[in-house]
Amino acid sequence: MANRVRLLGLLLLALSAGTANAVNGPNGLPPPIAPLAARSLSGQFHVYGEPAIAVGPGRVPRLDASDARVQLKADWLAVGAERVKQAVLREFGATDRWRGRIHLYVSPRARLGEAPIRIVPVPFRDGWQYRVDLPDEIEWPRLVRALVEAVLLEATNREAGDRAAQPPLWLSEGVTAIVIAQYGRDLIPQGQTTVTHSERRPNLLAEARIRLKGGAPLLFGELSFPSDEILRGTESWSRYQGSAMLLTHELMADDSGRAAMRETLHRLPGVLNWQTAFLQANSGRFQSLLEVEKWWAVNTTHVLARDPALLWSRDVALTHLTALVHEPAEMPGATNGLAVRRDVSLATIVRDWDYSVQRPVLVRKLAQLRQLYQFAPADLVPLVTEYHQTLSAYLDTRQGFATDPLRRSELEPRTKLVVRQAARRFEELDARLARGRAAR
Repeated sequence: MANRVRLLGLLLLALSAGTANAVNGPNGLPPPIAPLAARSLSGQFHVYGEPAIAVGPGRVPRLDASDARVQLKADWLAVGAERVKQAVLREFGATDRWRGRIHLYVSPRARLGEAPIRIVPVPFRDGWQYRVDLPDEIEWPRLVRALVEAVLLEATNREAGDRAAQPPLWLSEGVTAIVIAQYGRDLIPQGQTTVTHSERRPNLLAEARIRLKGGAPLLFGELSFPSDEILRGTESWSRYQGSAMLLTHELMADDSGRAAMRETLHRLPGVLNWQTAFLQANSGRFQSLLEVEKWWAVNTTHVLARDPALLWSRDVALTHLTALVHEPAEMPGATNGLAVRRDVSLATIVRDWDYSVQRPVLVRKLAQLRQLYQFAPADLVPLVTEYHQTLSAYLDTRQGFATDPLRRSELEPRTKLVVRQAARRFEELDARLARGRAAR
């Protein structure tokens, strides 16, 4: 069970620095208990195993696509590990800059039994390396989960000192669920067997709903500090995985979100807990864990209300969004000329209109953006969400100024700054919308 893997991993992290000499050989290398059987293309993954187990000519991996178990062959495992890593890199929008090798030790299943998969960080003079013990026959989702955790662990500790940091459980489970939903069994090579795969792209929201089994997602606090009941129960664990999948997908829905998550991993070794690293990396979005909890509560309500069968096409959604972020208005014409009706941008409204005039218009726009969210295709959801967040934050701040006891002369500089920042942000979003329309 994943909880046992995690608990063991945390224990090993705590003990690894003190037991390095026991784990390493005289030269600081893993003891030669098995020969090197294969090396991945990038050189990061080294597969070890007894020849009769890992590479013996009579050892044919199980290729039945209906069976979750696969029998590991060293060269195929090396290829599969690289595929998993590339899938994780794509989710994070990252390039491959690995530093620490990941050593995959394959042993007979009868010897390892049903023991949790061990991922052991080992300190070296030039950084950390990682040992993963795998049975020669394993369920492919379990293998993918172990490889994802190893990849995230290596990415987190590239610049770590004496202490190896651990990514949060919800992130490991969320990335694993997304990678499995996106790529499936194609991640693990299956030899010459022909397997029919669906050409339809997976619907991640539908996958999350399946794991949630009709229930509501867990609170952010429950994902951060899962109870024993959540970790041990089959249904509660499935709900945890669905919630983690949804949270990870929403946090990394755009370039800024992916960059913030990369920065979170980078900061982890230098802080005492992942919450600090997460808030530091997302300082422009969240100021406290309470703000994250509020965002998560609102966001899940909107996301789960989206019916995939009712989603609009990209062209239709772009047309509606373009119309929504503009407002028809009577504008002065030429000298002594008649007024001209033009579409005015949100940036122009917040910058040039009196607040008493702009407020009812912007409140209406906010409601329209919430409605559009229900029908926008997945690739436009981040843009719609950012328009909504920017507009909501601007209205909240301006309304707060209206009830602020400070004198008008003291509020005016703050108001001008808020207006300037909101107008600039709307112009940036409008530019992204224009690029999206041009790419149709």
